[in-house]
Amino acid sequence: MYLHRRALALILLAFVCTARAEVTPTLNSDAIEAAFGSYGVEVIDQGLGTRVANLFSGRDSEKVCRPLAGTEFVQPINPALLGSHQEILDGNSIGATLRSAGFTINKKLLIKTEIPATAAFIALARGTVGEGQNLFTKVYALYADDEEPHQPSMDSIEEACADAGVAFVRYPVNAFTFPGNDLAAMDDAMNSGKKTLAYCRSGARSTNLWVATLAGEDRKTAAVRASQLGIPLSFVMQLGS
Repeated sequence: MYLHRRALALILLAFVCTARAEVTPTLNSDAIEAAFGSYGVEVIDQGLGTRVANLFSGRDSEKVCRPLAGTEFVQPINPALLGSHQEILDGNSIGATLRSAGFTINKKLLIKTEIPATAAFIALARGTVGEGQNLFTKVYALYADDEEPHQPSMDSIEEACADAGVAFVRYPVNAFTFPGNDLAAMDDAMNSGKKTLAYCRSGARSTNLWVATLAGEDRKTAAVRASQLGIPLSFVMQLGS
């Protein structure tokens, strides 16, 4: 799969050891929302090429810092990212903003270590971490991948579907994130008996997702059909039987 890859940022995260053990392709916004029921961004400091942000759950006086994220933006900013970059500078979530613009987000872990919690972090975390408690500190590169130049964004496709009375399910996956975080939702969408169009650049990921939603003889039959169409099932094979 050929990708037009735009290096967006180097991000330093500090968060409580017991919260999450590894940085994964899952966006921080999704992970915090799923774990704590809410998500927000509070920019603490921002310069021409850097940002420090409190990625929190809760609201108002109940805000709790989950990771503290320091970001260094790769310069110069790729022209394809300028619109999204301005939204990010305006205080919006990095990953969620890029995803809404139609990009696929990938992370590459560069460094992982631990540091003791300081008074400043404890205050942001509202006492959910004790003084001296170890925090995971991770540095990773964040990439925004746009598979085809000038491809329509998912927002525009979703809007067109709504105008046509067609249900649209947003479920971007790639080699790093397959099969995504809600395969049951894909089962409902693909195997409900209704006409369904699943799309990606080549059809490989869509087919692998469909096969992954199946089990037993149904999966074997679908795998034979995919083979007849010349579509490799390398993603499904990684999941095992």
